Amino acid sequence: MVKLAVDGDLVVFEPGSTPGGRTPHYIRLSDENHTRHRVLPENGGKQGFNPSVKNGRIAYTMYYRTEPGGPLIYGTEVFDTTTGTFTMMGQLSRPTSYRPTAITSKHVY
Repeated sequence: MVKLAVDGDLVVFEPGSTPGGRTPHYIRLSDENHTRHRVLPENGGKQGFNPSVKNGRIAYTMYYRTEPGGPLIYGTEVFDTTTGTFTMMGQLSRPTSYRPTAITSKHVY
C-alpha cells in the first residue's frame, strides 16, 4: 500500500520497501519531469515511514541503529525540501515503535 500526502506543489509518498531501504519520496507538481526524490539517502542506515507534509517540510517516523546488531532507535524527523536540512524532533519519552505523523505550520506530531 502506498501512503500519500499532498500540500500545494509537493506530493509525498511512501512506496514501501525499495532497494536501499525504506524512505519517503517526493515530487513537485511544477517539475515538468516529475522527478522522484528520496528523503533519506540510499543505504544510509535509517528507515523512514508514515510521511506527512506542510509548507515544504516532510515529517516522518524513522528508526536506525547506532551500531550493527544494536537496539533500534525510533524517532520523528523533519526534512526541509527548500534547505535540504534534517531536524530530529525532541521526545517526551523513548519511543518503542513508529506511528503516523502529522505536521502543521507550527507543530510536528
